[in-house]
Amino acid sequence: PRSTLFPYTTLFRSREPIPGIGWICAGKFITSSNRTGPVPVITYLAGEDSSAAPEILAASEDILQFYGGRLAPYRFPELKIVEIDDRIAGGGVLAIAAPSMVLVKDLALRTPDLFNQVRSILPHEIAHQWWSMTVLVGEADAAFLSEGICEYCSRLYDSDRQKMSIRDSRSEEHTSELQSQ
Repeated sequence: PRSTLFPYTTLFRSREPIPGIGWICAGKFITSSNRTGPVPVITYLAGEDSSAAPEILAASEDILQFYGGRLAPYRFPELKIVEIDDRIAGGGVLAIAAPSMVLVKDLALRTPDLFNQVRSILPHEIAHQWWSMTVLVGEADAAFLSEGICEYCSRLYDSDRQKMSIRDSRSEEHTSELQSQ
């Protein structure tokens, strides 16, 4: 069934390479997978973080199912969640999404800060699987369009699951502050 929120499907094709990230993810990973759903999800985590795999797999499958039902079917053969070193991409970035892959920094797997934990950032990052190459902007500093749509999708997911992530609550606090000014 088509969503009334997103009633159209659009396919974009490019004859030119699309500039993107060019990282190499190398290391000793413990691989876990959950191939019970329609889209196989595979984690590649460092040994000390491998205990997070079941939670990441379950959350990722649930998010894929939600977006697949609301937006469009997932277009890649699998989704990989790969742990990367905290030094990659600078200090303000917790994760990066690329087609069929989400690269998550060590920090998101280990931090006690609920705002930055992997369970809080996965809905946004997995939304990039739909919006990374379909909402493309010419200027690098105009990425707010894709980021905004992905954040909106993550709020839809959290609302549907009747759970408000710490990101949602902070966003509402900020909105309330702006409205009271």
